[in-house]
Amino acid sequence: MTRLVHQKNDLRSALALLPEMKEERVKPLQPHFRILIYACAKAGHTAKAFQLYRQFRARALPRHVGIYAALFESCALGSNTKLGLENATWLRKKLAEDHFIPSFILYHTMIKAFGRCGDLETAFELVDEMSSNGHRPTTETMSHLLQGCLSDKSNGFRHALLVWR
Repeated sequence: MTRLVHQKNDLRSALALLPEMKEERVKPLQPHFRILIYACAKAGHTAKAFQLYRQFRARALPRHVGIYAALFESCALGSNTKLGLENATWLRKKLAEDHFIPSFILYHTMIKAFGRCGDLETAFELVDEMSSNGHRPTTETMSHLLQGCLSDKSNGFRHALLVWR
């Protein structure tokens, strides 16, 4: 699966391995889902990434911060920003319900997802939340905020100037 995703860049064949594993009575583990969700995220397939996540949760496998980061990445890179925003909002709410404190990298992918999907208010809230959880904003954080400002056609330039200052 790793070879198909990383070396051959063949997502379709990698996804086809899950049903084959079931036929051969091999249980997919957390790393299998992590690889597939990551590959879907890089390709911008938000719906497929979240479908795999639902299968992952149904198996009650141990959670991993990389899976959450890949899910938010799929929201940021997907072509349907409305679907991306809905899924990102749902996932953020789910993480809050589970009392999951995001890592530095996860905060960045969350800011990137909400910013690119057009929800700048939440992106700025995440920067405040990040600071209150002990993660200092960096230039990368500001870069993700500036990318989000591009998505707002009416007030984005004003927000970008505030971030820049």
